[in-house]
Amino acid sequence: MSKLLIVDDEEDVREFAKSFFKKRGVEVLTASGGKDALVIIAQESPDLVLLDVRMEQMTGVEVLKELRED
Repeated sequence: MSKLLIVDDEEDVREFAKSFFKKRGVEVLTASGGKDALVIIAQESPDLVLLDVRMEQMTGVEVLKELRED
C-alpha cells in the first residue's frame, strides 16, 4: 500500500485530502506544519508528500530545502 503525507496548515484541506485518498486505498499521514512534516518523513518514509507552499511557521519551500540538505 502506498503511503502519503499531506502537509497543510488548514485542517479542512488536510481532512478533505485525507478522505479522498483513503477511499482509494492509500495509507494517509497528516501534518499541520513543516516541522511536524520533517519528523514524520524521517520516521515513516512516505512514498509521496503533498506539501502546502504557504504555511505560517515553516513554508513548504523551507521544508524542501531542509530535506535536500539531509
